[in-house]
Amino acid sequence: MPGAAVVVGCGAVGLSTALELLEAGWDVHVVGEKLPPETTSDGSGGYWRPVFMEMEEGMLKQVCQYSFDRMMRLHREGGGAVGLR
Repeated sequence: MPGAAVVVGCGAVGLSTALELLEAGWDVHVVGEKLPPETTSDGSGGYWRPVFMEMEEGMLKQVCQYSFDRMMRLHREGGGAVGLR
């Protein structure tokens, strides 16, 4: 059963984590020294690709597929705020 969580940091990782928790039903509070657009992540980009991880192959495929699907959903729903190339 979901509970309450405090996410420290409101850059890309912190806000992504907070969003995942919120969508899973958690009560989430985000704290950070700076707010967007003043965070380092605000101007950052990312490169997604599967990497070597020490886990069973089937689980690795599930993790990679979940991440890819999530990024594509954010891109579709982001109204231009989330870009993919």
